[in-house]
Amino acid sequence: MAWLCRQLGVARSGDYAWRQRQEAPGKRAAENAVITAEIQAVFHGHRGFYGCPVSIRLMACANQVDR
Repeated sequence: MAWLCRQLGVARSGDYAWRQRQEAPGKRAAENAVITAEIQAVFHGHRGFYGCPVSIRLMACANQVDR
């Protein structure tokens, strides 16, 4: 592992930190998963179309986001 980290120019501690994030995603990743599921449900509920009706429906959801 040390050789690979040297070749890639990354610290071994960074590799271990990345592995831990992959095993247990943080709070933001969990929130993003919920928001993505809501968006997909609304999108498919409108037969795969997007636009004003979908935007209005998403704004009515409990999880309002600006990103």
